[in-house]
Amino acid sequence: MPAKLEKRKRREPATGSVDPRARPVPESDDEDEDSPSKRPLLSDDRPLTAREIRELLGHVTDMRTAWDSFRGRLDSVEKEQSKTGFEVANLQSRTRVLEKDQGQQKQTVLNQAKALEDLTSEVNNMKVKIDDLSSRSASSGGHGHPGPGAAPFVPSGGDPWGEYLRQRQAVQPTVAPKDTTRPPGGGLPDDKGDFLSEEDKKTLVWGGWLQDTKRSVIEEESGVILQMPEIQALVDTDKLQIFGPRRSVGLLRFKVREGESFQDTKGRMWEVIRALARIKHTLPSTSATGEDKTLWASFVKTKNARVRSAHVSMIRRVAISLAKDNQPANQGVNTLIGSYDCDWNLGTVWCGSEKLGSSTHRQPKDQDECVLLTGGWVNVSAVARIAGCSTDDSKSAFERKWGDFVQSVCNTQMGQNVFLEVGWNTHDSDEFHWALFIATPVSRRRFIKRLPKNLRDFAHDDTGISLPFVAPMLMKFLFGMFVRTACFGSALAVTILSPSFMACYNKEYSQSRLVLVIATSLHVCPTVIEPDRRHIIGSDHAIVIGDVLVAGGPVKSVWGNDSRARWVCRDLPDVEIVDEDDLIDLAKKCSKPRGSQQYRDSDEVKNAILAARVSGTPRDWKAVHKLRRSHQRSWMQSRLTKILNGDWDQYRQLQNERKRRRGWWGNMLAENSSVDLAESITEHLKSKMTSNTRTADEWEHELANIIHDAAEDDTFVPFTLLEVREELNGMKCRSAVGPDGIGVHLLRECADHENIGPRLLSLINHIVATREMPASWERSFLALLAKCRLPSQPGDLRPICVSSAFHKLVNRLVCARALPLMRRGSKISCCGKGRQAADLIGSLSRLRDVTKEWCHPLILCKLDVAGAFDRVDRASVAELLRKRLRCKGVSFELRYLLAQLGVHEIVGNAPGGKQVLLRPDNGIKQGAPESAELFGLVVDTLLSDLVHCKQWGDLGSPIAELDIDLLFYQDDVFLVETQFGRLCKRIGVVDRCLRQAGLTLAKDKTKIVANEHYTGPRRAVVGADIYELAARGDSLKVLGVAFSLSRDASEQAKEIIGRTRDAAAAHKDILCAPGAWTHKVSIMRTLVESQFSWTAGALHWSKDDLHALNVLQQHTCRSAFGLKRVASENWVQWNQRTMRFVRVWLLNNHVPRWSERILTLQHTLHGHWARRTEVVRGVPRACAPMRALLWRNTHWWRAQQDLSPSVSMRHPCQFYASYPECQLSQSCGNLWYVAAQDRANWSHARRKYLEEWDVRWASGRQLTIRC
Repeated sequence: MPAKLEKRKRREPATGSVDPRARPVPESDDEDEDSPSKRPLLSDDRPLTAREIRELLGHVTDMRTAWDSFRGRLDSVEKEQSKTGFEVANLQSRTRVLEKDQGQQKQTVLNQAKALEDLTSEVNNMKVKIDDLSSRSASSGGHGHPGPGAAPFVPSGGDPWGEYLRQRQAVQPTVAPKDTTRPPGGGLPDDKGDFLSEEDKKTLVWGGWLQDTKRSVIEEESGVILQMPEIQALVDTDKLQIFGPRRSVGLLRFKVREGESFQDTKGRMWEVIRALARIKHTLPSTSATGEDKTLWASFVKTKNARVRSAHVSMIRRVAISLAKDNQPANQGVNTLIGSYDCDWNLGTVWCGSEKLGSSTHRQPKDQDECVLLTGGWVNVSAVARIAGCSTDDSKSAFERKWGDFVQSVCNTQMGQNVFLEVGWNTHDSDEFHWALFIATPVSRRRFIKRLPKNLRDFAHDDTGISLPFVAPMLMKFLFGMFVRTACFGSALAVTILSPSFMACYNKEYSQSRLVLVIATSLHVCPTVIEPDRRHIIGSDHAIVIGDVLVAGGPVKSVWGNDSRARWVCRDLPDVEIVDEDDLIDLAKKCSKPRGSQQYRDSDEVKNAILAARVSGTPRDWKAVHKLRRSHQRSWMQSRLTKILNGDWDQYRQLQNERKRRRGWWGNMLAENSSVDLAESITEHLKSKMTSNTRTADEWEHELANIIHDAAEDDTFVPFTLLEVREELNGMKCRSAVGPDGIGVHLLRECADHENIGPRLLSLINHIVATREMPASWERSFLALLAKCRLPSQPGDLRPICVSSAFHKLVNRLVCARALPLMRRGSKISCCGKGRQAADLIGSLSRLRDVTKEWCHPLILCKLDVAGAFDRVDRASVAELLRKRLRCKGVSFELRYLLAQLGVHEIVGNAPGGKQVLLRPDNGIKQGAPESAELFGLVVDTLLSDLVHCKQWGDLGSPIAELDIDLLFYQDDVFLVETQFGRLCKRIGVVDRCLRQAGLTLAKDKTKIVANEHYTGPRRAVVGADIYELAARGDSLKVLGVAFSLSRDASEQAKEIIGRTRDAAAAHKDILCAPGAWTHKVSIMRTLVESQFSWTAGALHWSKDDLHALNVLQQHTCRSAFGLKRVASENWVQWNQRTMRFVRVWLLNNHVPRWSERILTLQHTLHGHWARRTEVVRGVPRACAPMRALLWRNTHWWRAQQDLSPSVSMRHPCQFYASYPECQLSQSCGNLWYVAAQDRANWSHARRKYLEEWDVRWASGRQLTIRC
């Protein structure tokens, strides 16, 4: 609010007395009498003396001593607490192991009890049959010979089991042949699944609870019903029997009461069922699902009846799920349970007139497609009709629901005998080539019994297994139990079941073997089985020896091209360099990738291994492992020491090991095959890198005309060998190589060679002058990098082109001549030559600080250009090159750069190993040396023309005194506004402007934030686009740094401090390795200080932030120096001693503190901004960060203070200005930016700036460093 312009005269009230609470107006006319400095002189309050202050603060020393004692005791408590936490975690882990073992033991006991019950039943049956045989032989023993059909005489002490088998063979011709048809329910002919035990016949199943309901909940809710008088009189127990901690049903056991028959007991059970149906008790535990369920009861069903009921339930559940997914097609009529008629006893389900499936009825003979499951058949065509989906979707739904889904494509009779001839039997399925070798006949009964349920139902007791029908499921069973196969390529799995697994009752089959060879994409030659080899290898498995032939030679999945960097490994021969083929041959002969520097066993370890193999004792092998661990620790320490001494190759290898992420492609291959994934990635890249308006041939023809029109009557100036060496020094030797295999190190050696150097230079000049590009340059490697941690779709991959190093060298030489002629001054660009990321961060930081000081509204919007390099129109790039380089004497360089926009080929491998091949005709090749600056020039040309046009100016300026409304850095565009409606218009204008070059905005990445002083609409709908302000306090990323306009000015500094702390922790192993302290401090500048050196000068740093950064530096040095506590000191004493030692060491070794580094960067960067000018359309202008610094700076504020309050501006509220511009003004004067024009004087003034604003070494006094 504006200040008062004049004093108001005091008026006497017309009536009444004066209010005693009113303060009298002073008689003096001095308006400053009420100031804090003059108030003590006009009142009775006297200022405190130093002695009085010391007396008032005398208790501080006692508080400090008490706090030190308390902190020491607190450390002891924390230490004991950590020990207790470790013990608790240890006990928890041991308890979990014990609980797991107990559960396994319970399961074993249950299995043994069940087996014992079965054995008892079988023994009882054998006794009955033996008694029958004895009675028969006794009745015919006196007649000399047995009658027809009678069993032979069994002498005492004979083999009852053998006589039983002979009796069975004797009576077999007289009995009717056994029915080999499959019984309903899928069981074997002698399956006991249709019978219930006596206990199960007197049991009711109570259900209605949710799946995995706790036992206590079931007992509590069922107890309410069991306590009812009408139920108590009918039941024999007051509690349900529940197996396990979590179930969805409970069992209610009944007993035959005294004087009661079984029919009477069953009547009581019926009364309980009717009572529950009448009560309709709602279970409270099911209310959480939104659908209350009632308690029900039913009799225990037989095993086969449960299979039929499960079959009906599964069909209905899948049909309802499909109907819900396709409600628009079926109007939701079949999504209710009542729409389905279920016959639970026969296992049949209908929906209207459609029969969906059955366990007992015959399959329909019409054109409907049916599939066979464990419980029966399913008419997938009928399910598709009632659900409104396709038959394939219906079949897929059942396949996902059941792992044992079987396609009904097999016409083989189920009764086919598995007793094949000795040898191989083959079968081809959709995915595998099956080969079954039968060495001897197999006991089918025993084999079927050991199969899982889903396989057992397809096997017959007397007729065996149909191989083509069961093979896909048998593969899953065997792979899950015995073998593991590779995910890619060809795999061979051999499984031999041991005699213990295949043991049978009959001695005839006691030595049975079953050999399975499962192969994919293989041809297996005749195989030899050597069972005696099992004694050599110490196993009960025989060995199978044979040849496996693979079409195309050995299969090896290659997921990427070999683009490893190459170094010269021998002296270069004196050869002629005529074309690129000579360089390629030279690279193959004289360069190779460096070998891995991973740990390798020494001779001592290898000898220990050989000795352990000879002896074979566990003691020797333990000694080997101990020796190897010792050598590995020594090797790791030596590697860290090498890094401290400046071996950056070792550091890069260590970082690669840490950052390497294996298996990140797993999510992409979870639902897709490698072929489908490669196709989807190819289509995705084509949509980004190819034009939709023209073909590749049309662009080649158009580009040829553009190159022809760019010809001029000038001469080509050849490059010199000095220029080649300068560009090679700017290239990294460890960079990846392209398809030609030429590395940077080879080019450096060639340039320095006495004879090869001039020949290489001649080839370079010939290529640029004639544009005869090497054929190898037309092909580049494609590298797919993951944008996120776990990519799941092709859009999560970033394509990178890896081209020839020789190609990059020539491009750098041409760009060194052409790009300086293309550069223009810009008032909106923060990228390019002479600019840096700190320009954008500093500009926005200054806007944030000033708007907060003056309570000015501010809206900041971040726009992201979709695709960026890949989608920019090549015609726009060609037009920019022609416009900037015509008539500049570089026509040869211009035509060479235009030729780089031609169609090229990129090839790579998708996750899974399949090839990705495409020919981009749009965008700028990523990885090329000219790509980044060319893209920045294109965007700068478009947006500069936009901000200078009349229509943009008609929108109005957001801040009248500040000429900043748009800034950009490569593909990040930032808009500065104060009105939300006008901001939405600007976004639409920028989008239409970028479309001229084929670029669009990624609307989903647009983010808008506002400060607390903005009041207005926060959401707008423009056509199909919705723009909305982020929540208060939310931040957006500015080149990786978070900016929230509602938080304090130290937000970015705190984030940088956090990154620095993380970097120090990440490299702690390197910093703490044995080595010189000076080397540790030196490498700390690279590994740790790099976190803030790139942008620290553009941020606001308070004294607290600088102090925190210095403390972090001292802690890092203390940890790196290994300053440990001694036995006689506590933590407080150790901290005081070590921190003082580190400060003295840093001072004596002239190591600058990090606060000094920050202030030096601030002073240097602001001087650079003050000296830098941008010539925009012929008019010199200050750069963007300098324009932001000049807005309401200190010089302007002092001028406002000198003016009368009636015509000047005043702060609307109290505000303490503390930011870099204010600090510079206080140290170097209000016109500091004028003083910065002189570099020498500005550098000389830096010492004064540091002395005034740098923080103290310590909060207390340390005489050794004069503080």
